[in-house]
Amino acid sequence: MTDKIKNLAVPALWVLVFMVSVGPFGDTEYTPSLPRIAHQLMVPYALVQLTMTSYLLGYALSQLFYGPLSDRFGRKPVMLTGAMIFVVGSLVCFLSFSIWQLIAGRFIQAIGSCAGGVIASASIRDAYPEEERGHVFAKVYAAFAVAPALGPIVGSFVDVSMGWHANFLVLLVLAILMFLSVLFFFPETNHSKDTEALKPRLLLKHYGCLMLDPYYLPELVIMGFAIGIVYSALIAAPNLVVDVLHMSSIAILIIAVGVLIGFVAGALLCNYFAGKVANKWLILVGILLMLGGSLWLGAFALSGLMADSLYYTMPPVMVIFAGIAFVIPIATANALLPFQHVAGSASAMLGFVQMGLASLATGILSALHRSAVFDMPVIFTSLSVLALMVFVIFILLRPHKERYYI
Repeated sequence: MTDKIKNLAVPALWVLVFMVSVGPFGDTEYTPSLPRIAHQLMVPYALVQLTMTSYLLGYALSQLFYGPLSDRFGRKPVMLTGAMIFVVGSLVCFLSFSIWQLIAGRFIQAIGSCAGGVIASASIRDAYPEEERGHVFAKVYAAFAVAPALGPIVGSFVDVSMGWHANFLVLLVLAILMFLSVLFFFPETNHSKDTEALKPRLLLKHYGCLMLDPYYLPELVIMGFAIGIVYSALIAAPNLVVDVLHMSSIAILIIAVGVLIGFVAGALLCNYFAGKVANKWLILVGILLMLGGSLWLGAFALSGLMADSLYYTMPPVMVIFAGIAFVIPIATANALLPFQHVAGSASAMLGFVQMGLASLATGILSALHRSAVFDMPVIFTSLSVLALMVFVIFILLRPHKERYYI
């Protein structure tokens, strides 16, 4: 195979970034409108939060199907199908005038948008040599985690200027652009299609093999707790800003910008140390930053400062998201390392676990919603402690074991 042909099979970085980021951007782009949606649809705020829970649930469940489908039929046709479903879900949300229709539309959106993360991860595993993957994952998944922070920035202006329905018009346009980008600029990277990938016996075998690896599931669970913090923050923040501090939804920009600064700083540091410091220590640094920032935020909540000014919320939130920027890319690269021949299934299980845990976190937040001031510190600290426990028990203290290569 000539170098020219090889290069054609390597997706451009901007296409991978677009695929990975449109879904997470859509997760949160509408979040500044949550108080307005609750008011206009005349429903409790906790019920509106379920639009995020349903999205993350759909995102998690559909991951299990995209991986084997892409192993069987190829990355590109499956990605195109997902993009079209995302178009349909965005249209349903745009035309929604009841909370249950909106919840259903968000579920459909998720089924389509999650394809980007699964296919991008598998394509990187297909097309890039092992020594380059850590850096590629760091760059691509920096976009994955920055996108939820950019979403509220755009959504704040859309909410104030055009109303909450317009948020889903923005997503409809992005979904169409993603379909066209994949159609014209994304090469097929799966050149060894598995004709038996969809057989139930083989699916169970593949997922069982993943579970035999001593580090795969712990890495996924840690990522899930980190991503749970991301989404919990983005559905709890509007309630704090609008209903407690009595500020305009445009003020959510302050939190979004702080999140973005914290994450970019963390991503730059992580990228600098990647390859120089062992991956497990980078993950530990990220978890400790998450926990330290969460405890700091809790101290401000207990002192009453969070209810006085939004600016007391920002420094600890920036620290938390700097930690998340360490955890997500490194844990992703670690988890997928050995699984050359079932990259789609490995990526699918990764997405199922991490987004399933995020959905569970937001569902618990909705069910236990009592105080906009204490919701974030409590859920952030809980998830950070759980991530630290998993790391210590299953990665730090466990005797070294060989990865399960298949």
